[in-house]
Amino acid sequence: MRKALKVHVAAGAVVIHGGKVLLVRINKPKDKNGLWGFPGGKLDKGESLEEGMMRELYEETGIKSHLYDYHPLGIIHEKADATCKHVYLVKLKQDVQHFSYDLEEILEIRWVNLDMASLAPFDFRTGWINT
Repeated sequence: MRKALKVHVAAGAVVIHGGKVLLVRINKPKDKNGLWGFPGGKLDKGESLEEGMMRELYEETGIKSHLYDYHPLGIIHEKADATCKHVYLVKLKQDVQHFSYDLEEILEIRWVNLDMASLAPFDFRTGWINT
């Protein structure tokens, strides 16, 4: 008899403003320590995709929902950790330069030009971007 695979559901935000994309350098989990990605994470029990994306974006950056509009961008199926990641395109309504985050989870936040040459030097966590 085959054991049932538990699939995790996550939501993330690709935040753009002024030709730049927002990247976070994560501290947890330890196997992804120091890697870059987009704000996001697994949903809490009973949480909708949109609620999860907004919560994760706020927890990892301090950006509140009244500062942006968002639209579904796509779904990424990550086989390595059995996660289905729902990604949203988040367009800021105004410039944000100051962030609030927990150093136990996020090491750094940076705006990066939205082109492959600017993104190439970053080590990304699997599943969020391929360069």
